[in-house]
Amino acid sequence: MVRDRQVVVRFSAAELAVVRERAELAGLAAGAWVGQVAVGPAEGVGLVDLLRLHADVVALGAAGAPAVEVTRLLERVDEAVDAVVAAAGQRR
Repeated sequence: MVRDRQVVVRFSAAELAVVRERAELAGLAAGAWVGQVAVGPAEGVGLVDLLRLHADVVALGAAGAPAVEVTRLLERVDEAVDAVVAAAGQRR
């Protein structure tokens, strides 16, 4: 698949530092990592992916991201975790 489209995303300095750190841990450029995180749910995401995302959101909070935004993101990730766990239970 050729990826030839782009989206501009703005981060605070603290958020960008966390994004770069996570991207480096994954062995990716920051833009590639953000793209992977964004496209992953559309391709089907697993519990491990969601738990990693949860950890990333917690790290954003530790890096100084606004608490209201971190809480909102954690609530959304937790809802996704619940949905994946429920779906896994239905497949058994």
